[in-house]
Amino acid sequence: MKYFSFQIQNEEGSALASVLIIIVIISLFIGVVLSGIYLQNRFIQQDINEVKARYAAEAGVYSFLNAYPYQSVINDTTFTFQEQDSTEITIRANVYGGFMDIHSTAEVQGKKKIIRVLAGDGKIDAFQNAVVLGDTNSVLMLTGSTQLKGDVLTGQEGTQTTDFKGSPFSGDVEGELNRESGSLLPLFDANFLEHQKTHFIKLLENGQLRTFLSNYDGMAEVNAEPKDTLFFDESISWSSRDSISFPRDLTIVINGNATINGKYHFGVFSKLIVRDTLMAGGNISGENMLIYAGKSLQVGGGAELSTQAISGNDIIIRDNAYLRYPSMLYTSQEFSAERQELIIDVRDQAKVDGTIIYPVQSSNFTSGLFRVRVSDQAVVRGGMYTLGQTELEGKVSGSVLTHQFYFYESPSSYINWLKDAEIDISERPENYVIPLGFTEQPQYHILDWFEVQ
Repeated sequence: MKYFSFQIQNEEGSALASVLIIIVIISLFIGVVLSGIYLQNRFIQQDINEVKARYAAEAGVYSFLNAYPYQSVINDTTFTFQEQDSTEITIRANVYGGFMDIHSTAEVQGKKKIIRVLAGDGKIDAFQNAVVLGDTNSVLMLTGSTQLKGDVLTGQEGTQTTDFKGSPFSGDVEGELNRESGSLLPLFDANFLEHQKTHFIKLLENGQLRTFLSNYDGMAEVNAEPKDTLFFDESISWSSRDSISFPRDLTIVINGNATINGKYHFGVFSKLIVRDTLMAGGNISGENMLIYAGKSLQVGGGAELSTQAISGNDIIIRDNAYLRYPSMLYTSQEFSAERQELIIDVRDQAKVDGTIIYPVQSSNFTSGLFRVRVSDQAVVRGGMYTLGQTELEGKVSGSVLTHQFYFYESPSSYINWLKDAEIDISERPENYVIPLGFTEQPQYHILDWFEVQ
């Protein structure tokens, strides 16, 4: 009996130990599960905070555009405000070509988001027409195979179709032919763009740029980081068969002429500033670039990039170059010692998706000298605005707002005649955004959006 009693006590002790072990294991398991749930909740909350920060940053952009007059954003502008939930949002705004460049930063419980947007004007009444003729003292004559799809706005002289040298009009007109008195072309405030031209000129004269002096020869990957500056104190000529990439937000300043021919890819928001003449070709590419040339700017070859191109004199887009949306061509040169006739020339099979702007008022002295031309087989998709003359042989999928039309067939020049041209506003993308400057109260539209952080 004593032996049996001892055996029972032994088994009871063993069972207790087993129960304790099981309890410990279950407790550890429960602890692991709870820890996992806690960590998962933390990660979920971080994701929620990140989304909240992104939404707050986006809301900050729209709040800023709704409240801040764009005329005040020529220089760097910083604006800070709080949302109803006490989230602080910081806006940094500046001009970038013809658009407003906005950085919006928001932070929610340690999660920060920075977004960058370009904003322009979404709707201007004049650009809802296929044609606006600013010369109100003349009739608009349509001849040859001219195709017009969209409304036409002229002075009281109106629009007519006519034969040309014995050949009857074979084109087509679809849209309302409206007549109005008074000034028909909107005024363009070029302060945005002229301020930047002045900044580029002063930058080239700044001796402190020598701090960023570079000996890069265009033959290999560039040794630079995002937001760096490269300065060249003389003309450059880059040519490479290899694919070469540049970082984003890079500023390249060339105190002379520049020839770039090869497969160079410029990072988003790169700036290329050239004192004299820029000739870019090959297969260069880039996104939302800003290019300035003090004397002449040419893009050709198989170039494919989106850029806002500003020139101190003429602009030529040639060959098979394709300037993707949202590109812009702008010059305000009024006089030329060489008495050139073309100030902006889109020729060959070149394409421009965006806006062409030449805001210099023509006069008896300049009207026969400066023209914007879209040659046969060239295409502009978006809008053209010129206070000079427009020579249209190719196609515009959008609007043409011009003081006068022009074409030449030996031995005569014809003013406000359209021959064998094509303007079709129905083919312009619905999301077309116009550069700022055509109205004091723009209806802002976002044309590009980037998540920086």
